[in-house]
Amino acid sequence: MSKEDAVVRLSEMGFSATLESGVVMITIDDEKSQKKANKAIKEIGYVASFGVRKGINGQG
Repeated sequence: MSKEDAVVRLSEMGFSATLESGVVMITIDDEKSQKKANKAIKEIGYVASFGVRKGINGQG
């Protein structure tokens, strides 16, 4: 799966996901959201690096 495809799939799942300097970034609200994001990454079959950052209401 490409990084672009991962961003699209995560966005479709309701995550705030972007591609920044070649890294899939997911903006989360809290630790519970981070666990959901990690689970979603596995579910979609994405096996490359990604980042998670804390934001307000899923916004960077």
